[in-house]
Amino acid sequence: MTVIILARATDGFVVTSDGRTCTNDLPKDIYDDCAVKVRVHRFGPGGYITASSGRARIGSAPIADVEARYVAQLKDTHEIPSPKAFAEYLRTAIKEYNLKQSCDCATRIDKCVYENTPCLDCIDTPDPHCDECRGEHRYVWAKNGPASNGDCMCSPGEGEPSTKSPKYPWCRCTTHVEGDLQWLCVPFGPERTDPVTTTITCDHEAQFDLHAITRYPVVQGELATKRDYMIPVICETSRHAARFDTDGTDGNVVGIDETIERVRSLLATAYEEGKHHAALRLGYPSPSEIGLGDKTEVTIKELAKALRGLDSNLDEKVGVSGIGGRALVAIGEDNGHARDPQPLPIPRLGDEECVELSQ
Repeated sequence: MTVIILARATDGFVVTSDGRTCTNDLPKDIYDDCAVKVRVHRFGPGGYITASSGRARIGSAPIADVEARYVAQLKDTHEIPSPKAFAEYLRTAIKEYNLKQSCDCATRIDKCVYENTPCLDCIDTPDPHCDECRGEHRYVWAKNGPASNGDCMCSPGEGEPSTKSPKYPWCRCTTHVEGDLQWLCVPFGPERTDPVTTTITCDHEAQFDLHAITRYPVVQGELATKRDYMIPVICETSRHAARFDTDGTDGNVVGIDETIERVRSLLATAYEEGKHHAALRLGYPSPSEIGLGDKTEVTIKELAKALRGLDSNLDEKVGVSGIGGRALVAIGEDNGHARDPQPLPIPRLGDEECVELSQ
């Protein structure tokens, strides 16, 4: 799980993120406790701060390395990409990687393939007079051994590599489908434009749009995901961020140093709330079943506490999928100066001293 916090200062932007990446399956183990989820890329008199959540890698390469490869290509041409061009490069990298992946049909006994056989009603005794298929050949399961031609049905075209979810609801292929990549791009420098955000899916045929961000602070990542529940589930980190809500030029905008302190306090709340959000990964019953039926809204922490009351082993099942790892903060100033991601000491809730999370 990732949290990203973007805040506007009177003289620039502050972007921070946690540093933990976990394995996909529950219970989750720590894959990387120092992941660089916020980066600075310099172009001309300014540049971009980027941050990402969701999909952590394209193949074996972290998203940070894929971005660095793109920037290195452009350095020789002295080209300054638009945020959309930057995002399109990531989308293309995902597409190229996906097209190299195939499903596991060839290793299974029950295969998801095309067989030259009538419909399932006629599989034992083909009937040209069947009201269902009229004797036409259909896509069916190959029960044992190789199919007549071995084409996989869950690929974009039969026989092609599988790049997205199964094509048919009954498909048995188990190709791993990565989560979406949520990507944030924050221009800085004298000619900066508004920060933008977009979602890039594993379906390379789907188009994406960049959405401008004009109000700050903003909380992104899995922690800020809206939960489908019978009553609203409130993210306290996002609610605390709203206390400093601003339109970017008026209101509560302050200098960079004070903005860093605000971001630091929000990040502390996020780290505490992350472990409770992780407890929601297994789903939850109706409010009345867990003693919350009289509430009109519930915080993530309250909901997690109620779920733990039903299942004392809940946290063990979820693993270490809460927010964690070394927190990094990057600053991009309106004058074009930038500070590369640095460890950000944050106070653990209840502690008097600031500690670095990697300790």
